[in-house]
Amino acid sequence: MLKEYLALKTSLFTRVEKKNSFSSKIKSFRIIPSKMPLIWRLYEKGNYGYVCARVKARRRQLLPKEEYQRLLLLEQVEFARFLQDRRYDISSQEFSAIEKALDNGFEKSISEIIAFSEQRVKEIITEYVKRFDVLNVKTVIRGEFTDADPKDVEEALSIGFSVDKKLLYEASKKPTLQETVEALKGIEYYPVLKAAMKKDHTLQDLENALDVNYYRKMLDIVGRKSKTNRLFHDFLRREIDVVNIDTLLKLRRDGVEIKDGILLSGGFELDIKKLHALKNKNYEEILAALRGKKYSFSKLIKDDVAETTRSLEKNLVKSARRFSRLYPVSIVPIVHFMLSKETEMKNLRIIAGGKESGLSQKRIEEMLE
Repeated sequence: MLKEYLALKTSLFTRVEKKNSFSSKIKSFRIIPSKMPLIWRLYEKGNYGYVCARVKARRRQLLPKEEYQRLLLLEQVEFARFLQDRRYDISSQEFSAIEKALDNGFEKSISEIIAFSEQRVKEIITEYVKRFDVLNVKTVIRGEFTDADPKDVEEALSIGFSVDKKLLYEASKKPTLQETVEALKGIEYYPVLKAAMKKDHTLQDLENALDVNYYRKMLDIVGRKSKTNRLFHDFLRREIDVVNIDTLLKLRRDGVEIKDGILLSGGFELDIKKLHALKNKNYEEILAALRGKKYSFSKLIKDDVAETTRSLEKNLVKSARRFSRLYPVSIVPIVHFMLSKETEMKNLRIIAGGKESGLSQKRIEEMLE
């Protein structure tokens, strides 16, 4: 049987070394990637099939869009009870308690996915979710620039994975920016902030340094060796486009000069040369340029910055959904689920906050993503 098996698979397997036992002989064969069928070469080491199957089951539990319409009709007490039925640990019906429960639920969901992932799957997901740690570090830095109360900074912190929130809270108590940065010594973003401090160390400089570091590492780790990785690599580059458009429009709307190095390189449609051509234009001129037919996102550019960013982010989620269906056993459907879960968390938070603030049902509905 073994000889027949080897004869059948001669074109796919190569004998590496001879062993005495039957089991060692089976282990002594390896697949030659260059001679494998294309479909076999789409994926890397890691339990993609298992993770994607688990994620697919979780995706079925996400709230459909129609459900949000029903939730808008519920009273705050009923809404809190609904969340409890979905296994959110809510201590009270107050917005702060609901917000904390939603954050904890989202963090738990992502942590569980990381826990049952292996090899390259775990590596990519672990690096991807560091965006939340970057956001938290930014929150602390912004708090220092705006003299925010440390308690307010603590409440503003999002979920985190690689940076302890207690450390961030303690850093927010420091009286100066230099001391705040020094209090972050030991985390992976400390060298990035330290290097940025040697420049003008404006808020823009520090936040840009964190973004550049994140996307550079993320793109390097994902790579472009397989077709699905190239898709995800391009997805990240499109995300860089969204970040740059948001930065560009916000700063020029406020009449702020855009210094070199503030806009990120590596975008998919907006390379650094195109960005430099836009940065000296006024707000209306930038809108007109971005609405040009040469860009795939031209119809998503609105007059308002927040609406533009929201439209572009929604489009990213749609593209992830589309590719996740084409490549159901890859990193793409995993990332799509995380994006969808994050959107659900944001929408539930919007509904809870809107109800507590007394906003109309129509206004809350307009804010949903």
